[in-house]
Amino acid sequence: MKATPQTVYALGSLSKSITATGVLRLVQEGRLTLDQPVIPLIAPRRVRFFRGQPEDLTVRRVLNMTGGIPHGWACYPPGRIPAFAAFFDRTALVVFPPGGTSHYANNSYAIAAQIVESCSGSSFSEFMESRVFRPLGMTRTWVGWRKAPGVAGMYDASGNRLKPYDFSPPAAAGMWSSGPDLIRYAMFHLGQVASGEKVESGDPLFSRSLLNQMHFERPRDVRAAVMALGWGSAELEGGLRWLVSNGSVHGGTSALFLLPDHRLAVICLINSTSNGAADEFASEALDAWHPGFKAKLEKGIKAFQGQHHSRWKRDERVNGQWTGHIDGNGGSVPITLDFSADDNVLARVRGGKGSVVEGLRWEAGLLTGSFKLMASMDGYSEGVPDKVELCLLPEKEEMHGYASFVIPGEHGSFSFPAYIGCGDPARQTGVRSDLNRTGRTPISSRSARM
Repeated sequence: MKATPQTVYALGSLSKSITATGVLRLVQEGRLTLDQPVIPLIAPRRVRFFRGQPEDLTVRRVLNMTGGIPHGWACYPPGRIPAFAAFFDRTALVVFPPGGTSHYANNSYAIAAQIVESCSGSSFSEFMESRVFRPLGMTRTWVGWRKAPGVAGMYDASGNRLKPYDFSPPAAAGMWSSGPDLIRYAMFHLGQVASGEKVESGDPLFSRSLLNQMHFERPRDVRAAVMALGWGSAELEGGLRWLVSNGSVHGGTSALFLLPDHRLAVICLINSTSNGAADEFASEALDAWHPGFKAKLEKGIKAFQGQHHSRWKRDERVNGQWTGHIDGNGGSVPITLDFSADDNVLARVRGGKGSVVEGLRWEAGLLTGSFKLMASMDGYSEGVPDKVELCLLPEKEEMHGYASFVIPGEHGSFSFPAYIGCGDPARQTGVRSDLNRTGRTPISSRSARM
């Protein structure tokens, strides 16, 4: 199929800023506030709190990804995606204290979608259609894959045609759109609304004050917090303010770069797996309109990564043997993480053969890596997990965070998170015996007092 201006592409995580725009619409209408606790808003849906308190999970923290919520995703054949409630109940976890860490998480936006549904009385897709897409004139934008004229096929990095799929949570990375529609969307975020494309009252979707909050108010007391409300936000050299909403999924890549002070926007949509290609194009194009932008961006990224990211090396914070449990779909499963060797870190699940943890890195104080799963896991109807991705916060006598079980699939992969808590007996002096530093019983948000 030949690409035209009306061709519709998978947006991936560019969907997040659009979802956040929908949430801000509800704020403008007075149906919620940004600093309001989430749990009363989404009842009777429940979030399991392994760390922190329910009242600390606010709308703002959900949108700026400081809610302590784990990352994850699922790719289902079209029309076979489970009910949203079922997915939500499996993935709505809080594993770090809200407001304490900045951590990229698709599942934050599953909670954002539930906020939209609970506060609007409509389904997420219906609300986005009637209250965001239609008012902005985005007639070629929707939630979820559709078999429709002009929808781009999806290809892998080698050029092989992929089977279509639905991404879950759709609010995080499951929207589709065209170039002209995203121009309208960018115009709104640059403070310009196309003639005739205003909401029924004659006002923009929401006020300039809320727009500024959405773009520029990042948490100042959280390390490496680069997300404002659905947008990546940075001030580059010389005070140049840059906004980014981009995405990369199996068979689709997107980038939307804004220089709001200069009323400049660049959009790139690619119907293939091509990590970084859309960002590179957007950077080059924006540099042509604003010379020096690319150099400033690269300098800013290098400085950020140098300050907050590094490869793992032997570290007194984690040296030793840590034992604990993973609280997954199949119940509580024992795990050991052995940092005592000089060269490799080993992970053992259910006391089985050890697997080397690959790609260990520090990312803004969190320890990340992955290992091949050598033990069977129950409770996953989508298939058999073959890899575990770790994201851990080491403290004096324990490490906690989440382990995501990755399952390969015909239409894409699945990644389901589970809480993990581990302790090192050599460090446990005066430790509370009721916790045993191996895990925690979650607080049910339904029973928690607000």
